[in-house]
Amino acid sequence: MTLKAKTLDLLVKMTNKKNVEAIVEKLMENLKTIPSESKVKKELVANINELVIKFSPNQTWFVRTMNKLFSAGGDLITSDITNKFIKVVCKKIDKEKFKESTIKIY
Repeated sequence: MTLKAKTLDLLVKMTNKKNVEAIVEKLMENLKTIPSESKVKKELVANINELVIKFSPNQTWFVRTMNKLFSAGGDLITSDITNKFIKVVCKKIDKEKFKESTIKIY
């Protein structure tokens, strides 16, 4: 494992509700620089997905960040990642505020 991969792994492990936005932003920046065929990139996509689901500070940030992940992750977005996103959206779909913020994003 390279130093960069170890550093990214450490960032993932130290993420919490207070620092999720800053850490996910750094992880997304790195995601764009890692070659698509790299195993590290695939793991990073999965890790970002889990962090966003687990520590999302609000619904708008959740949807915007997942959109960025879908865009940056490209072919590495698995059906599991897509299904988790849909499940989270479906659980919150009956809340009017979530509907409005999601509609504004799209």
